[in-house]
Amino acid sequence: QTRPIMCENADKIIEEMRRDLSRFYHLSGGNIECIGLLFSEMAKQPLPPQVICDLLGLDQNTVKEQLEKGHSPSATEEQLIAAVRSSVDPEDTVDMYAPIVQRHVRRLENAR
Repeated sequence: QTRPIMCENADKIIEEMRRDLSRFYHLSGGNIECIGLLFSEMAKQPLPPQVICDLLGLDQNTVKEQLEKGHSPSATEEQLIAAVRSSVDPEDTVDMYAPIVQRHVRRLENAR
């Protein structure tokens, strides 16, 4: 019974934040370190890289290989949005997420 409510709430939050998430994605290039910082702040605790990879649906071995080759692993915009959607709880509101995403967008804009 709670699943439809959660999906409905997550869809509503994603809809309201899509522009900010898209801006964050394009500024970060989908870099998983940037995404990891964002998710750690949303979770109010540091999240280990393997948790970020799991949230994004990335294969940890592929990520490890990319890092060993000196490449910066990245996710697609769809993976980012799906990860945010899956993180939303039924009682969450857009106000719990939007200021954090906006703060990370500003940080990335200032770093350019």
